[in-house]
Amino acid sequence: MKLTRIMKKRYMDNAGNKCPYCGSDDLDCSRFHSDSMCAWQNIICAVCKKEWRDVYTLTDVEEI
Repeated sequence: MKLTRIMKKRYMDNAGNKCPYCGSDDLDCSRFHSDSMCAWQNIICAVCKKEWRDVYTLTDVEEI
């Protein structure tokens, strides 16, 4: 099953803490990987065994 736009939105609305396929919060996450353009993390749901990758891009740097 391919992730739909609605499934992706639901996943984002849950802050990436629930499987976008089955809704479980039992997720196994790899360490972060990165290159000069983005960072990503591979994730597997322990319940439905679906796999996906969260992709992060740097949008800003704030001085603190």
